[in-house]
Amino acid sequence: MRPVLQDQLQVIVEKLFRSLAEIPSISDLILTMAPPEQTQFKARMREYLLTLTAPNLDAEKHRELAGRLGLQHAVMGVARDDLTLGSEILLALVRDHVGGVQHGRALAALGQRLMRDLSLQMQVYQDVQIQRHKLTQELTQLVWQVESYTDLIDRMTQRLSEHGEIAACSFGRLDNRGLFRFEAVSGQANDFLVRFEQLAGGSLSEVSEDPTARAWRTREVQRCINFATDPATERWRGLMRERGYRSSVAIPVGPSDGPPFFVLTLFCTLPGGFSSTHQQSFIEQLQTLLVFALMSIEGRHGPARVVPYATRQHWASLLRTDALEMHYQPLLDLQTGKVTKVEALARLREDGRLLGPGEFFAALLPSDFVELYARGLREVLCQRRRWRDAGLDLSVSLNLPSSALVDPRYFDVTQSILLEQGCEPEMLTLELLETGAIGYGADAVGVFHKFKSLGVKLAEDDLGAGYSGLARLREMPFDLIKIDRSIVQNLERDTFDVLRFIYQLTRLGHALGKRVALEGVEDPGLLAAVRILGVDAVQGYAVAQPMPGEALLPWLQSFQANSVAPCPRSNSVLARLARLLVWEERLHLHLEHAQTLGADSEEEATVSSPPLPTLLGERGRVHADQAVAVARLHGMLSVQYQHARQGLILAISASD
Repeated sequence: MRPVLQDQLQVIVEKLFRSLAEIPSISDLILTMAPPEQTQFKARMREYLLTLTAPNLDAEKHRELAGRLGLQHAVMGVARDDLTLGSEILLALVRDHVGGVQHGRALAALGQRLMRDLSLQMQVYQDVQIQRHKLTQELTQLVWQVESYTDLIDRMTQRLSEHGEIAACSFGRLDNRGLFRFEAVSGQANDFLVRFEQLAGGSLSEVSEDPTARAWRTREVQRCINFATDPATERWRGLMRERGYRSSVAIPVGPSDGPPFFVLTLFCTLPGGFSSTHQQSFIEQLQTLLVFALMSIEGRHGPARVVPYATRQHWASLLRTDALEMHYQPLLDLQTGKVTKVEALARLREDGRLLGPGEFFAALLPSDFVELYARGLREVLCQRRRWRDAGLDLSVSLNLPSSALVDPRYFDVTQSILLEQGCEPEMLTLELLETGAIGYGADAVGVFHKFKSLGVKLAEDDLGAGYSGLARLREMPFDLIKIDRSIVQNLERDTFDVLRFIYQLTRLGHALGKRVALEGVEDPGLLAAVRILGVDAVQGYAVAQPMPGEALLPWLQSFQANSVAPCPRSNSVLARLARLLVWEERLHLHLEHAQTLGADSEEEATVSSPPLPTLLGERGRVHADQAVAVARLHGMLSVQYQHARQGLILAISASD
């Protein structure tokens, strides 16, 4: 039959091509083919038919051929039923053009091979679907493990690009200037996306018909079936051709009632990628997973800053060099007026400017944080030894990421560097950020006790800004609790409430046997107030800004502790309000004691109110007497007492 088939091959393929163009799941592919692609497609059909009718075709070669075609058809979104229909059309065309009578046996053999071919391709379809399901399961586990937005997009791009249907992928979104930036890329997309940004200018308005722009604007998944003929992608068609990308899908991720948070774009080396029913289902699941992960991460850390991919790579490289610098901020002991401890804070020097953690931390991956911790700890202990050699024996503290509770590398690094630097463990305090949520399944208490076994001290950092509950404060072996700087940000607007919050947190810490420090103290007048409230130490610009290690000794030499501690401006408004808080607490206890004696008790009448601290002005004393009377009559939780206390606060605040 082969000589006759070869004579009719061109006619058969042309008719097959026209017939396939009428099949729903294949027509879009064919209609979007450029003329050279159509020519190439017909050539592959001729080659396929000749291979399938070769007398020497064995089972292994046939399996290889069908496996290759099945993978291509599955990726290109050809429906299984349409694949069967295409085989039936092919067999009918061959029968019509080579003669069904004289070549009956050959046609029967061809029919059997086509049936085997279909069976093998269907198995590939099944395997591809299993791989998609497996990928979905792995990504589901991944979203529970990621520590940050950067960690999410980095691990997602890595895992997605390992999937056979995906040649490359990218995460991107608008920065604060309205320019679209790629934050994570994979596959061979690195230099391609950089060139894409340069070509498009980063502005979605200039690429308004691009699938990514359409996805951002419409909040709907957008596909490009074939870059070769899609008019919206003409601008960078050459770049796509260079990398071998033929199709893509842009997936917006974000709330349904607002703009996307980012767009995930997947690239495929075949036309029609990501368009089949099963592929669409996979993309919907992927979109749902990413929305869940995003909401979870934002709930823990807040919105993440936009950091372009190239910048992330650059900063990750810099922190592994001398560009990483540690600066030190003193903690002032309010009881002694001396500085005995400093907190080490990471800085990154880039092109003459100094980046703070708020700028570059968002761009780091978990492996980067381990490297940052190791380098930072080594530098801090080296600097402490230099201070000690100069006659200054200071203890030091360093932030410990919450990921240390599930990543044993942090403990190993701590133990190793303590031995390497010969540092007394008790001179090192590790501060765990309260805003770092403890990972699911983490044995936080066990890990902390493991660190404590080294002899180091532990601190709860940023109390009041994150996730701490009474159980966490009670169970964790913290030596120090640090009240977050955000607590004092509203000091001018809600002075009394801020002081009351500091007072209660301090009392809670002391009740749990912990020392308490307050961060973010910028007003020198606040020093006296928080000392009255029982705070043990303060840290902030009112004491000193973070400084390089070599600048600390000169600063200490010029530092006059008595000028700011232990009790500066002891009669300031803040100090008077602090004394009022302490007095009010005593009044509350007095009234409770009087109530236990009974309303008719003669002894109750002899119990006097606690003495009021010196509050300047006759007006203040009058309001204080009124507040006591109202408290006795209505109780300290009553609306009447709240009004009376507000009058007392105004009187104290107005006194000179």
